[in-house]
Amino acid sequence: MRKRLFLIDGASYAYRSFYAIRNLSTSTGFPTNAIFGFLKSLNKLIADFSPEYLIVTFDSKGPTFRHDKFKDYKIQRKPMPEELAEQLPGIKRVCSVMGVPLIEKPGYEADDLMATLAAKAAAEGLEVYIATGDKDMLQIVDHNIKVVHTHRENAIIDPDAVRKEYGIEPVQIIEMLALAGDASDNVPGIPGIGNKTALSLVREFNDVEGVLDNIDKITGAKRKQNIRDNAGAARLSRELVTLDSNVSIELELEKARMTEPDRDELVQLYREFEFKGLLKAIQPAQERNTDYKTLSTADQISEIERRIEEAEEIALSLILSGDDPMTCDLKGFGISLEQGHAWYAPLDDGAGRERGLDLLNKLVKSKAVRLAGHDLKDYIIILRRLGIEVAGELIDVEVAAYLLRPEGNYAIDTLARKYLDATPKYLPKLAEAKKKKVKLVELPSELISNAACEMADFILELSHKLGRELDRKDLARLFHEVELPLVRVLAQMEYQGVKIDRDFLADMSVEFKQKLDRLELKIYDIAGGAFNINSPKQLA
Repeated sequence: MRKRLFLIDGASYAYRSFYAIRNLSTSTGFPTNAIFGFLKSLNKLIADFSPEYLIVTFDSKGPTFRHDKFKDYKIQRKPMPEELAEQLPGIKRVCSVMGVPLIEKPGYEADDLMATLAAKAAAEGLEVYIATGDKDMLQIVDHNIKVVHTHRENAIIDPDAVRKEYGIEPVQIIEMLALAGDASDNVPGIPGIGNKTALSLVREFNDVEGVLDNIDKITGAKRKQNIRDNAGAARLSRELVTLDSNVSIELELEKARMTEPDRDELVQLYREFEFKGLLKAIQPAQERNTDYKTLSTADQISEIERRIEEAEEIALSLILSGDDPMTCDLKGFGISLEQGHAWYAPLDDGAGRERGLDLLNKLVKSKAVRLAGHDLKDYIIILRRLGIEVAGELIDVEVAAYLLRPEGNYAIDTLARKYLDATPKYLPKLAEAKKKKVKLVELPSELISNAACEMADFILELSHKLGRELDRKDLARLFHEVELPLVRVLAQMEYQGVKIDRDFLADMSVEFKQKLDRLELKIYDIAGGAFNINSPKQLA
Protein backbone atom coordinates (compact mmCIF):
# COMPACT_ATOMS: atom_id res chain seq x y z
CA MET A 1 0.00 0.00 0.00
CA ARG A 2 1.37 3.37 -1.05
CA LYS A 3 1.97 6.08 1.54
CA ARG A 4 -0.51 8.93 1.53
CA LEU A 5 -0.11 12.68 1.75
CA PHE A 6 -3.15 14.69 2.84
CA LEU A 7 -3.30 18.36 1.91
CA ILE A 8 -5.79 20.51 3.80
CA ASP A 9 -7.36 23.67 2.48
CA GLY A 10 -7.04 25.69 5.69
CA ALA A 11 -9.46 28.42 4.64
CA SER A 12 -12.11 25.85 3.69
CA TYR A 13 -11.81 24.21 7.10
CA ALA A 14 -11.85 27.59 8.88
CA TYR A 15 -14.88 29.02 7.08
CA ARG A 16 -16.87 25.80 7.36
CA SER A 17 -16.13 25.60 11.08
CA PHE A 18 -16.97 29.26 11.64
CA TYR A 19 -20.43 28.99 10.11
CA ALA A 20 -21.22 25.47 11.33
CA ILE A 21 -20.60 26.23 15.02
CA ARG A 22 -22.09 29.35 16.56
CA ASN A 23 -21.97 31.05 19.95
CA LEU A 24 -18.80 29.40 21.22
CA SER A 25 -16.37 31.60 23.13
CA THR A 26 -14.17 31.69 26.21
CA SER A 27 -15.31 33.12 29.51
CA THR A 28 -13.77 36.46 28.43
CA GLY A 29 -15.88 36.55 25.26
CA PHE A 30 -13.10 35.63 22.81
CA PRO A 31 -14.70 33.62 19.95
CA THR A 32 -13.43 30.07 19.55
CA ASN A 33 -15.98 28.44 17.26
CA ALA A 34 -13.69 28.38 14.21
CA ILE A 35 -10.70 27.16 16.24
CA PHE A 36 -12.77 24.40 17.84
CA GLY A 37 -14.32 23.35 14.53
CA PHE A 38 -10.96 23.38 12.75
CA LEU A 39 -9.47 21.19 15.47
CA LYS A 40 -12.41 18.77 15.37
CA SER A 41 -12.24 18.54 11.56
CA LEU A 42 -8.49 17.94 11.69
CA ASN A 43 -8.94 15.21 14.30
CA LYS A 44 -11.73 13.61 12.26
CA LEU A 45 -9.57 13.50 9.15
CA ILE A 46 -6.73 11.92 11.12
CA ALA A 47 -9.11 9.41 12.72
CA ASP A 48 -10.79 8.55 9.40
CA PHE A 49 -7.66 8.13 7.28
CA SER A 50 -4.58 7.80 9.53
CA PRO A 51 -2.42 9.74 7.03
CA GLU A 52 1.32 9.21 6.94
CA TYR A 53 1.89 12.84 5.89
CA LEU A 54 -0.20 15.95 6.43
CA ILE A 55 0.16 19.60 5.33
CA VAL A 56 -2.16 22.59 5.77
CA THR A 57 -2.15 25.44 3.26
CA PHE A 58 -3.54 28.95 3.53
CA ASP A 59 -3.96 31.86 1.14
CA SER A 60 -1.44 34.63 1.75
CA LYS A 61 -2.50 38.22 2.25
CA GLY A 62 -2.26 40.62 -0.67
CA PRO A 63 -2.72 40.29 -4.43
CA THR A 64 -1.82 37.16 -6.39
CA PHE A 65 -0.59 36.60 -9.92
CA ARG A 66 -4.26 36.41 -10.96
CA HIS A 67 -4.71 40.06 -9.98
CA ASP A 68 -1.95 40.87 -12.46
CA LYS A 69 -4.04 39.23 -15.16
CA PHE A 70 -7.36 40.71 -14.00
CA LYS A 71 -7.34 43.55 -11.47
CA ASP A 72 -10.96 42.92 -10.46
CA TYR A 73 -10.28 39.31 -9.51
CA LYS A 74 -12.18 38.55 -6.27
CA ILE A 75 -13.08 42.24 -5.94
CA GLN A 76 -16.66 41.38 -4.99
CA ARG A 77 -15.68 38.92 -2.28
CA LYS A 78 -16.63 40.14 1.18
CA PRO A 79 -13.79 40.51 3.67
CA MET A 80 -13.30 37.72 6.18
CA PRO A 81 -15.68 38.15 9.15
CA GLU A 82 -13.94 39.96 11.98
CA GLU A 83 -14.64 37.16 14.47
CA LEU A 84 -13.06 34.63 12.11
CA ALA A 85 -10.04 36.82 11.35
CA GLU A 86 -9.19 37.16 15.04
CA GLN A 87 -9.26 33.36 15.36
CA LEU A 88 -6.79 32.72 12.53
CA PRO A 89 -3.71 32.93 14.82
CA GLY A 90 -5.37 30.34 17.07
CA ILE A 91 -6.09 28.08 14.09
CA LYS A 92 -2.49 28.32 12.97
CA ARG A 93 -1.39 27.55 16.51
CA VAL A 94 -3.50 24.38 16.36
CA CYS A 95 -1.44 23.31 13.35
CA SER A 96 1.79 24.03 15.21
CA VAL A 97 0.73 22.11 18.33
CA MET A 98 -0.48 19.19 16.24
CA GLY A 99 2.88 19.11 14.46
CA VAL A 100 1.34 19.84 11.05
CA PRO A 101 3.36 22.15 8.77
CA LEU A 102 1.50 25.19 7.45
CA ILE A 103 2.42 26.59 4.05
CA GLU A 104 1.65 30.04 2.63
CA LYS A 105 3.37 31.89 -0.20
CA PRO A 106 2.91 35.54 -1.22
CA GLY A 107 1.34 35.92 -4.65
CA TYR A 108 -0.32 32.50 -4.65
CA GLU A 109 -3.53 30.97 -3.37
CA ALA A 110 -3.74 27.85 -1.27
CA ASP A 111 -5.18 25.97 -4.27
CA ASP A 112 -1.99 26.59 -6.26
CA LEU A 113 0.15 25.42 -3.37
CA MET A 114 -1.90 22.24 -3.02
CA ALA A 115 -1.76 21.62 -6.78
CA THR A 116 2.03 21.99 -6.74
CA LEU A 117 2.55 19.81 -3.66
CA ALA A 118 0.18 17.20 -5.05
CA ALA A 119 2.09 17.04 -8.33
CA LYS A 120 5.43 16.69 -6.54
CA ALA A 121 4.12 14.01 -4.17
CA ALA A 122 2.48 12.02 -6.96
CA ALA A 123 5.78 12.13 -8.88
CA GLU A 124 7.43 10.53 -5.82
CA GLY A 125 4.91 7.70 -5.83
CA LEU A 126 2.58 8.93 -3.05
CA GLU A 127 -1.19 8.88 -3.07
CA VAL A 128 -2.46 12.42 -2.54
CA TYR A 129 -5.74 13.44 -0.93
CA ILE A 130 -6.83 17.09 -0.93
CA ALA A 131 -9.31 18.03 1.80
CA THR A 132 -11.42 20.91 0.52
CA GLY A 133 -14.95 21.94 -0.37
CA ASP A 134 -13.81 23.87 -3.46
CA LYS A 135 -14.73 22.31 -6.80
CA ASP A 136 -11.76 24.08 -8.45
CA MET A 137 -9.53 21.32 -7.07
CA LEU A 138 -11.40 18.67 -9.06
CA GLN A 139 -9.45 19.72 -12.18
CA ILE A 140 -6.30 17.93 -10.94
CA VAL A 141 -8.01 14.70 -9.83
CA ASP A 142 -6.46 11.61 -11.41
CA HIS A 143 -5.47 8.07 -10.39
CA ASN A 144 -2.84 9.53 -8.00
CA ILE A 145 -4.69 12.60 -6.70
CA LYS A 146 -8.14 12.58 -5.10
CA VAL A 147 -10.29 15.10 -3.25
CA VAL A 148 -11.68 14.56 0.23
CA HIS A 149 -14.92 16.54 0.10
CA THR A 150 -15.26 18.37 3.41
CA HIS A 151 -18.91 19.27 2.72
CA ARG A 152 -19.82 15.61 2.24
CA GLU A 153 -18.49 13.98 5.40
CA ASN A 154 -15.03 13.46 3.87
CA ALA A 155 -16.33 11.57 0.83
CA ILE A 156 -13.55 10.57 -1.61
CA ILE A 157 -13.83 12.13 -5.08
CA ASP A 158 -11.83 10.20 -7.69
CA PRO A 159 -11.96 10.48 -11.52
CA ASP A 160 -14.96 8.14 -11.74
CA ALA A 161 -16.85 10.25 -9.18
CA VAL A 162 -16.16 13.39 -11.25
CA ARG A 163 -17.33 11.68 -14.44
CA LYS A 164 -20.48 10.40 -12.72
CA GLU A 165 -21.43 13.80 -11.25
CA TYR A 166 -20.44 16.10 -14.12
CA GLY A 167 -20.27 13.86 -17.19
CA ILE A 168 -16.81 15.23 -18.10
CA GLU A 169 -13.18 14.44 -17.35
CA PRO A 170 -11.64 16.08 -14.25
CA VAL A 171 -9.36 18.35 -16.32
CA GLN A 172 -12.45 19.67 -18.16
CA ILE A 173 -13.64 21.27 -14.92
CA ILE A 174 -11.39 24.13 -16.04
CA GLU A 175 -13.46 24.56 -19.22
CA MET A 176 -16.76 24.45 -17.34
CA LEU A 177 -15.59 27.12 -14.88
CA ALA A 178 -14.18 29.27 -17.68
CA LEU A 179 -17.51 29.31 -19.52
CA ALA A 180 -19.77 29.69 -16.49
CA GLY A 181 -17.49 31.99 -14.52
CA ASP A 182 -17.44 32.19 -10.75
CA ALA A 183 -19.35 35.00 -9.06
CA SER A 184 -17.64 34.45 -5.70
CA ASP A 185 -14.20 35.10 -7.26
CA ASN A 186 -15.52 37.59 -9.85
CA VAL A 187 -14.34 35.36 -12.69
CA PRO A 188 -16.39 36.80 -15.58
CA GLY A 189 -17.08 33.77 -17.78
CA ILE A 190 -19.72 34.30 -20.48
CA PRO A 191 -22.91 36.15 -19.47
CA GLY A 192 -26.01 33.98 -19.60
CA ILE A 193 -24.11 30.70 -19.30
CA GLY A 194 -24.45 28.86 -16.02
CA ASN A 195 -22.94 25.59 -14.87
CA LYS A 196 -25.61 23.44 -16.51
CA THR A 197 -25.19 25.07 -19.94
CA ALA A 198 -21.41 25.15 -19.57
CA LEU A 199 -21.36 21.42 -18.87
CA SER A 200 -23.46 20.63 -21.95
CA LEU A 201 -21.15 22.77 -24.11
CA VAL A 202 -18.02 21.10 -22.74
CA ARG A 203 -19.53 17.64 -23.27
CA GLU A 204 -20.27 18.56 -26.89
CA PHE A 205 -17.24 20.66 -27.83
CA ASN A 206 -14.57 19.49 -25.35
CA ASP A 207 -13.15 22.85 -24.22
CA VAL A 208 -13.38 26.64 -24.50
CA GLU A 209 -11.59 26.76 -27.85
CA GLY A 210 -13.88 24.04 -29.17
CA VAL A 211 -16.90 26.13 -28.16
CA LEU A 212 -15.46 29.24 -29.80
CA ASP A 213 -14.68 27.29 -33.00
CA ASN A 214 -18.25 25.95 -33.20
CA ILE A 215 -20.40 28.94 -32.30
CA ASP A 216 -22.59 28.40 -35.37
CA LYS A 217 -23.58 24.95 -34.08
CA ILE A 218 -24.82 26.34 -30.76
CA THR A 219 -28.55 26.90 -30.38
CA GLY A 220 -30.02 30.26 -29.45
CA ALA A 221 -29.19 33.53 -31.19
CA LYS A 222 -28.60 35.43 -27.96
CA ARG A 223 -26.33 32.72 -26.60
CA LYS A 224 -24.31 32.70 -29.83
CA GLN A 225 -23.88 36.46 -29.68
CA ASN A 226 -22.87 36.37 -26.00
CA ILE A 227 -20.18 33.81 -26.79
CA ARG A 228 -18.88 35.87 -29.75
CA ASP A 229 -18.83 39.08 -27.70
CA ASN A 230 -17.12 37.46 -24.71
CA ALA A 231 -14.55 35.18 -26.31
CA GLY A 232 -11.77 37.18 -24.64
CA ALA A 233 -13.50 36.96 -21.27
CA ALA A 234 -13.80 33.17 -21.63
CA ARG A 235 -10.10 32.81 -22.43
CA LEU A 236 -9.18 35.11 -19.52
CA SER A 237 -11.48 33.15 -17.21
CA ARG A 238 -9.75 29.94 -18.25
CA GLU A 239 -6.42 31.41 -17.19
CA LEU A 240 -7.89 32.57 -13.87
CA VAL A 241 -9.42 29.20 -12.91
CA THR A 242 -6.46 27.07 -14.00
CA LEU A 243 -4.38 26.06 -11.00
CA ASP A 244 -0.64 26.67 -11.08
CA SER A 245 1.09 23.38 -10.27
CA ASN A 246 4.60 24.80 -10.67
CA VAL A 247 4.87 27.14 -7.70
CA SER A 248 8.41 27.44 -6.33
CA ILE A 249 7.94 25.54 -3.05
CA GLU A 250 9.60 22.43 -1.69
CA LEU A 251 7.82 19.27 -0.63
CA GLU A 252 9.46 18.44 2.72
CA LEU A 253 7.95 15.09 3.56
CA GLU A 254 9.85 14.53 6.78
CA LYS A 255 8.40 17.72 8.23
CA ALA A 256 4.97 16.56 7.11
CA ARG A 257 5.26 13.12 8.72
CA MET A 258 2.48 12.59 11.26
CA THR A 259 3.64 12.30 14.87
CA GLU A 260 1.94 12.46 18.24
CA PRO A 261 1.29 16.09 19.29
CA ASP A 262 3.12 17.48 22.29
CA ARG A 263 0.73 16.62 25.10
CA ASP A 264 1.73 19.51 27.36
CA GLU A 265 1.25 22.04 24.56
CA LEU A 266 -2.09 20.43 23.67
CA VAL A 267 -3.24 20.67 27.30
CA GLN A 268 -2.21 24.34 27.38
CA LEU A 269 -4.06 24.99 24.11
CA TYR A 270 -7.24 23.37 25.43
CA ARG A 271 -6.99 25.32 28.66
CA GLU A 272 -6.38 28.62 26.92
CA PHE A 273 -9.41 28.26 24.66
CA GLU A 274 -11.43 26.53 27.40
CA PHE A 275 -12.14 23.36 25.43
CA LYS A 276 -13.16 21.50 28.57
CA GLY A 277 -14.48 18.39 26.84
CA LEU A 278 -11.30 17.94 24.80
CA LEU A 279 -9.18 18.60 27.87
CA LYS A 280 -11.07 16.02 29.89
CA ALA A 281 -10.58 13.45 27.14
CA ILE A 282 -6.79 13.69 27.28
CA GLN A 283 -6.44 14.60 30.92
CA PRO A 284 -9.16 13.15 33.13
CA ALA A 285 -9.39 14.88 36.48
CA GLN A 286 -7.68 13.08 39.31
CA GLU A 287 -9.52 12.54 42.56
CA ARG A 288 -7.87 14.69 45.21
CA ASN A 289 -7.07 13.14 48.57
CA THR A 290 -8.16 15.76 51.08
CA ASP A 291 -8.48 16.11 54.82
CA TYR A 292 -10.88 18.94 55.61
CA LYS A 293 -12.02 19.63 59.17
CA THR A 294 -14.12 22.16 61.09
CA LEU A 295 -12.49 23.71 64.15
CA SER A 296 -14.92 23.28 67.02
CA THR A 297 -12.90 22.99 70.22
CA ALA A 298 -10.35 25.06 72.09
CA ASP A 299 -7.81 22.23 71.82
CA GLN A 300 -8.10 22.19 68.02
CA ILE A 301 -7.57 25.94 67.88
CA SER A 302 -4.54 25.68 70.16
CA GLU A 303 -3.07 23.03 67.85
CA ILE A 304 -3.56 25.31 64.81
CA GLU A 305 -1.96 28.23 66.67
CA ARG A 306 1.07 26.07 67.37
CA ARG A 307 1.35 25.04 63.73
CA ILE A 308 0.96 28.64 62.56
CA GLU A 309 4.02 29.62 64.61
CA GLU A 310 6.08 27.09 62.62
CA ALA A 311 4.61 27.93 59.20
CA GLU A 312 6.24 29.98 56.45
CA GLU A 313 3.09 30.41 54.38
CA ILE A 314 -0.60 30.28 55.25
CA ALA A 315 -3.45 30.15 52.76
CA LEU A 316 -6.58 31.93 53.91
CA SER A 317 -10.10 31.91 52.51
CA LEU A 318 -13.02 33.99 53.76
CA ILE A 319 -16.72 33.14 53.90
CA LEU A 320 -18.67 36.38 53.54
CA SER A 321 -22.31 37.39 53.73
CA GLY A 322 -22.05 39.58 50.62
CA ASP A 323 -19.81 41.01 47.91
CA ASP A 324 -19.09 44.50 49.24
CA PRO A 325 -16.04 44.38 51.55
CA MET A 326 -17.18 47.61 53.28
CA THR A 327 -20.55 46.22 54.33
CA CYS A 328 -20.47 42.40 54.35
CA ASP A 329 -20.05 40.26 57.45
CA LEU A 330 -17.29 37.69 57.94
CA LYS A 331 -18.98 34.39 58.72
CA GLY A 332 -15.93 32.15 58.85
CA PHE A 333 -12.55 31.42 57.33
CA GLY A 334 -10.54 28.52 55.97
CA ILE A 335 -6.86 27.83 56.64
CA SER A 336 -4.42 25.60 54.77
CA LEU A 337 -0.81 25.05 55.77
CA GLU A 338 -0.23 21.88 53.77
CA GLN A 339 -1.56 20.72 50.42
CA GLY A 340 -4.65 18.56 50.82
CA HIS A 341 -5.22 19.62 54.42
CA ALA A 342 -7.40 22.52 55.59
CA TRP A 343 -9.49 23.68 58.53
CA TYR A 344 -12.58 25.84 58.76
CA ALA A 345 -13.24 28.21 61.66
CA PRO A 346 -16.89 29.30 61.80
CA LEU A 347 -17.45 32.74 63.32
CA ASP A 348 -20.68 32.21 65.17
CA ASP A 349 -21.93 34.59 67.83
CA GLY A 350 -20.51 34.44 71.35
CA ALA A 351 -17.31 32.82 72.61
CA GLY A 352 -16.78 30.86 69.38
CA ARG A 353 -16.58 34.06 67.38
CA GLU A 354 -14.17 35.61 69.85
CA ARG A 355 -11.84 32.57 69.73
CA GLY A 356 -12.03 32.51 65.94
CA LEU A 357 -11.19 36.19 65.55
CA ASP A 358 -8.32 35.83 67.99
CA LEU A 359 -6.96 32.96 65.89
CA LEU A 360 -7.40 35.03 62.72
CA ASN A 361 -5.52 37.93 64.28
CA LYS A 362 -2.59 35.70 65.24
CA LEU A 363 -2.65 34.18 61.78
CA VAL A 364 -2.18 37.45 59.86
CA LYS A 365 -0.19 39.66 62.24
CA SER A 366 3.17 37.87 61.94
CA LYS A 367 5.58 39.57 59.58
CA ALA A 368 7.50 36.29 59.23
CA VAL A 369 4.58 34.48 57.56
CA ARG A 370 3.44 34.88 53.95
CA LEU A 371 -0.33 35.21 53.61
CA ALA A 372 -1.75 33.68 50.45
CA GLY A 373 -5.25 34.58 49.38
CA HIS A 374 -7.56 35.33 46.49
CA ASP A 375 -8.36 39.05 46.07
CA LEU A 376 -6.38 40.16 49.11
CA LYS A 377 -7.49 43.76 48.68
CA ASP A 378 -10.91 42.76 49.97
CA TYR A 379 -9.32 40.62 52.71
CA ILE A 380 -7.40 43.67 54.01
CA ILE A 381 -10.50 45.86 54.02
CA ILE A 382 -12.71 43.28 55.75
CA LEU A 383 -10.10 42.47 58.40
CA ARG A 384 -9.35 46.14 59.03
CA ARG A 385 -13.03 46.72 59.74
CA LEU A 386 -12.65 44.03 62.43
CA GLY A 387 -9.58 45.74 63.88
CA ILE A 388 -7.16 43.20 62.39
CA GLU A 389 -4.15 44.39 60.38
CA VAL A 390 -2.41 42.14 57.86
CA ALA A 391 1.32 42.51 58.54
CA GLY A 392 3.21 39.84 56.59
CA GLU A 393 4.14 39.36 52.96
CA LEU A 394 1.21 38.94 50.58
CA ILE A 395 0.68 36.34 47.86
CA ASP A 396 -2.45 37.06 45.83
CA VAL A 397 -3.19 34.22 43.41
CA GLU A 398 -5.76 36.32 41.55
CA VAL A 399 -3.16 39.00 40.79
CA ALA A 400 -0.61 36.31 39.84
CA ALA A 401 -3.08 34.76 37.39
CA TYR A 402 -3.78 38.20 35.93
CA LEU A 403 -0.09 38.84 35.31
CA LEU A 404 0.30 35.48 33.59
CA ARG A 405 -2.70 36.10 31.37
CA PRO A 406 -4.15 39.65 31.42
CA GLU A 407 -7.53 38.49 30.18
CA GLY A 408 -9.56 35.70 31.61
CA ASN A 409 -11.76 34.43 34.39
CA TYR A 410 -9.91 34.52 37.71
CA ALA A 411 -12.49 32.76 39.90
CA ILE A 412 -10.74 30.33 42.21
CA ASP A 413 -12.48 27.26 40.77
CA THR A 414 -11.50 28.33 37.23
CA LEU A 415 -7.87 28.77 38.27
CA ALA A 416 -7.92 25.35 39.94
CA ARG A 417 -9.12 23.71 36.73
CA LYS A 418 -6.70 25.64 34.55
CA TYR A 419 -3.50 25.39 36.57
CA LEU A 420 -4.00 22.43 38.91
CA ASP A 421 -6.01 20.09 36.67
CA ALA A 422 -8.40 19.88 39.62
CA THR A 423 -12.17 19.65 39.55
CA PRO A 424 -13.65 21.62 42.47
CA LYS A 425 -16.17 19.61 44.43
CA TYR A 426 -17.70 22.10 46.86
CA LEU A 427 -17.03 25.57 45.48
CA PRO A 428 -19.44 25.21 42.51
CA LYS A 429 -22.25 24.29 44.91
CA LEU A 430 -21.55 27.38 47.00
CA ALA A 431 -21.38 29.53 43.87
CA GLU A 432 -24.68 28.14 42.60
CA ALA A 433 -26.35 28.93 45.93
CA LYS A 434 -24.94 32.45 45.80
CA LYS A 435 -26.24 32.86 42.26
CA LYS A 436 -29.70 31.85 43.45
CA LYS A 437 -29.36 34.34 46.34
CA VAL A 438 -29.62 31.60 48.96
CA LYS A 439 -28.49 32.95 52.35
CA LEU A 440 -25.57 31.31 54.13
CA VAL A 441 -27.72 30.42 57.12
CA GLU A 442 -29.90 28.35 54.81
CA LEU A 443 -26.98 26.22 53.56
CA PRO A 444 -25.66 23.07 55.25
CA SER A 445 -22.78 23.97 57.56
CA GLU A 446 -20.82 21.01 56.16
CA LEU A 447 -20.99 22.50 52.65
CA ILE A 448 -19.74 25.89 53.86
CA SER A 449 -16.92 24.27 55.84
CA ASN A 450 -15.79 22.08 52.93
CA ALA A 451 -16.01 24.97 50.43
CA ALA A 452 -13.88 27.22 52.65
CA CYS A 453 -11.34 24.43 53.14
CA GLU A 454 -11.29 23.61 49.41
CA MET A 455 -10.71 27.27 48.59
CA ALA A 456 -7.83 27.59 51.07
CA ASP A 457 -6.34 24.32 49.81
CA PHE A 458 -6.48 25.52 46.18
CA ILE A 459 -5.03 28.93 47.15
CA LEU A 460 -2.01 27.29 48.78
CA GLU A 461 -1.30 25.07 45.79
CA LEU A 462 -1.91 27.90 43.31
CA SER A 463 0.49 30.10 45.28
CA HIS A 464 3.28 27.62 44.60
CA LYS A 465 2.30 26.76 41.02
CA LEU A 466 1.75 30.33 39.86
CA GLY A 467 4.90 31.44 41.66
CA ARG A 468 6.92 29.04 39.52
CA GLU A 469 5.16 30.31 36.38
CA LEU A 470 5.95 33.92 37.31
CA ASP A 471 9.61 33.00 37.79
CA ARG A 472 9.67 31.21 34.45
CA LYS A 473 8.25 34.24 32.65
CA ASP A 474 10.41 36.79 34.50
CA LEU A 475 7.36 38.34 36.15
CA ALA A 476 8.22 37.63 39.79
CA ARG A 477 9.82 41.03 40.42
CA LEU A 478 6.85 42.86 38.94
CA PHE A 479 4.54 40.73 41.08
CA HIS A 480 6.37 41.22 44.38
CA GLU A 481 7.69 44.76 44.00
CA VAL A 482 4.84 46.47 42.15
CA GLU A 483 1.57 44.55 42.12
CA LEU A 484 1.45 43.27 45.70
CA PRO A 485 2.43 46.62 47.31
CA LEU A 486 -0.25 48.18 45.12
CA VAL A 487 -2.81 45.80 46.65
CA ARG A 488 -2.24 47.46 50.04
CA VAL A 489 -2.44 50.94 48.50
CA LEU A 490 -5.72 50.16 46.74
CA ALA A 491 -7.15 48.61 49.91
CA GLN A 492 -6.24 51.76 51.87
CA MET A 493 -7.79 54.00 49.21
CA GLU A 494 -10.98 51.97 49.11
CA TYR A 495 -11.21 51.77 52.89
CA GLN A 496 -10.56 55.50 53.32
CA GLY A 497 -12.74 56.61 50.42
CA VAL A 498 -12.71 60.04 48.79
CA LYS A 499 -14.81 63.16 49.27
CA ILE A 500 -16.76 64.25 46.24
CA ASP A 501 -18.76 67.33 45.26
CA ARG A 502 -21.99 65.73 44.09
CA ASP A 503 -23.50 68.94 42.70
CA PHE A 504 -20.37 69.67 40.66
CA LEU A 505 -20.32 66.12 39.23
CA ALA A 506 -24.03 66.30 38.41
CA ASP A 507 -23.52 69.56 36.47
CA MET A 508 -20.49 68.05 34.70
CA SER A 509 -22.56 65.01 33.72
CA VAL A 510 -25.18 67.23 32.07
CA GLU A 511 -22.53 69.23 30.24
CA PHE A 512 -20.75 66.09 28.96
CA LYS A 513 -24.05 64.58 27.86
CA GLN A 514 -24.80 67.66 25.76
CA LYS A 515 -21.33 67.57 24.18
CA LEU A 516 -21.66 63.87 23.42
CA ASP A 517 -25.08 64.39 21.83
CA ARG A 518 -23.65 67.08 19.54
CA LEU A 519 -20.67 64.90 18.59
CA GLU A 520 -22.97 61.95 17.95
CA LEU A 521 -25.08 63.97 15.50
CA LYS A 522 -21.92 65.17 13.75
CA ILE A 523 -20.70 61.58 13.38
CA TYR A 524 -24.05 60.48 11.95
CA ASP A 525 -23.92 63.37 9.47
CA ILE A 526 -20.42 62.39 8.30
CA ALA A 527 -21.36 58.69 8.09
CA GLY A 528 -24.59 59.37 6.24
CA GLY A 529 -26.83 57.71 8.80
CA ALA A 530 -27.26 56.59 12.37
CA PHE A 531 -25.48 53.53 13.76
CA ASN A 532 -24.25 52.18 17.08
CA ILE A 533 -21.06 54.16 17.71
CA ASN A 534 -20.22 51.93 20.67
CA SER A 535 -20.07 48.86 18.41
CA PRO A 536 -16.50 48.32 17.08
CA LYS A 537 -17.91 46.30 14.17
CA GLN A 538 -20.41 48.98 13.11
CA LEU A 539 -17.84 51.72 13.62
CA ALA A 540 -15.34 49.83 11.43
